[in-house]
Amino acid sequence: MVGQDYIKVDGWNSECMSVNKLLRYLQNCKSGSEASKRGYCSVLNLFCGMIDKNPDDLIKMEDKALEKEIERFLDGYPCRRTANTYKMSLKAFFVQNGKRDLQYPRYYQPSRGGGTQPTYVPTFEEARKMADCAGSPKARAINMVLSTAGIRNSTVRALKYGVVSTNDLALQDLTIKNEISKGEKNLAIIVYPEMKKYVPDACKNRIPYFVFTSAETTEALKNYLAERERKNGKIADDEFLFPSDNRGFSRDVRVNKPMSLTALIKVVKTAARRAGLKNWKNVTPRCLRKTTNQILKDQPEDSRLDGEDKEFFMGHILGGSKEAYYDRTKVENMRKKFSKLNFNPDAPHSGEQFTMKFAKLYGIDYGRVIQEAEKRRGKKPTEADVMTVLKEFIENGKKKERRIIDEGQLSQHLDEGWCPEHVLPSGKIIVCKNTM
Repeated sequence: MVGQDYIKVDGWNSECMSVNKLLRYLQNCKSGSEASKRGYCSVLNLFCGMIDKNPDDLIKMEDKALEKEIERFLDGYPCRRTANTYKMSLKAFFVQNGKRDLQYPRYYQPSRGGGTQPTYVPTFEEARKMADCAGSPKARAINMVLSTAGIRNSTVRALKYGVVSTNDLALQDLTIKNEISKGEKNLAIIVYPEMKKYVPDACKNRIPYFVFTSAETTEALKNYLAERERKNGKIADDEFLFPSDNRGFSRDVRVNKPMSLTALIKVVKTAARRAGLKNWKNVTPRCLRKTTNQILKDQPEDSRLDGEDKEFFMGHILGGSKEAYYDRTKVENMRKKFSKLNFNPDAPHSGEQFTMKFAKLYGIDYGRVIQEAEKRRGKKPTEADVMTVLKEFIENGKKKERRIIDEGQLSQHLDEGWCPEHVLPSGKIIVCKNTM
């Protein structure tokens, strides 16, 4: 890892006794996160590099001299957020080694993270266009996974093709390779703590969960993998699903290295730019995760997930006692729920747009349908309420108005809800419309 020359870390052990004390603190008193370990040790290594001393020698320094070096180190970072974060990392190290009275500089940081780079969350239509404009089967598959499965960028980079290295025997066979070979339309993506060995942030808070791909995302993955096999031959089980593209390594090395965060961000931003998004520079992989979250919120009532299922699919901890009682073992039951989700913004059967077209087809005033549904429910009606009323209007619509029109008038009448009923020998057309 970064900084081995100064802190000599191997796993959760170091040759430096002072660093070992920090590692025990992170492992036993904190979350034991690989990402946290990497962050704390990287800061300590930077500080040691600046003054050219190993960590054990730092503990021997007088407090005043040490405080002066700490201030010089932190002043080298113009970003106050970074300086404050680095300060807390150094403080943890020194406190664990008995130096509790050190004085640290204070850096003013505006509330609510002033200076945070703006982000733009694409609509699902925009995310779909991004995938279509991504430029390669791999880039398309990445964008589809991010925008429909909603997994974090670190998780996407840690996915393996034919391996799920988890102690849960029920999940070990649910690899991308096996799911495709079984012909599943919604592939299971298993997120498990052991992924942190590949990418430290891959399983946040070590919370295991799983999600599924949409049918279209599955096709994008299959196309990408087929193209990859055509170019490079058979894919080994332990190769990364989205490996590094760094040409500084041979292909045999690249396939066993995860894609870098920088490369992933470039894939997303390139797709956003090619799709013509005005704010393409502000689109990140995390923005596409938010797109998924919005898709789950906007589902029609007949396919909408309940709150707990939605939070599970986003990899969140459930509030209160819900986490302990939530049944996360029924993979196939969860796959069935996920399969009902609507991931096609252009589908003719989705949402209010379909109901309006349906009413128009039968010559029914959609406004009257809404008024009746609202009257019955006593508040804003659900989609199911509206559909129930619409069906009743259709079934009860016994009266029809008819007109005889010329062929040239047909298009206008169809737009107004009229339906062609009969073509006369003269070429004129009889159209009709239900009246309520």
